[in-house]
Amino acid sequence: MNVPIENVKVFDADNNITSYTNKDGYFELSYTQNYPSKLIFSAKDYKIDTLPSFGCSNSGETSNKCFRGQRIYLYPQK
Repeated sequence: MNVPIENVKVFDADNNITSYTNKDGYFELSYTQNYPSKLIFSAKDYKIDTLPSFGCSNSGETSNKCFRGQRIYLYPQK
């Protein structure tokens, strides 16, 4: 159905940072360094999913657009 999910937990295990999606399905994570290699998404009644970063590294890159514009879909648990 492609509808936004509010309160999805977005976890960056590399930096131990957590955020949650808003009613529009958006979230923000602030970084000064060490961008994540992946983000883990979890929500009640949905399967956990992981989104790897593309074009970013943990070697000092300062771009904050590692995950910007990417869409992830969570599927209901059976």
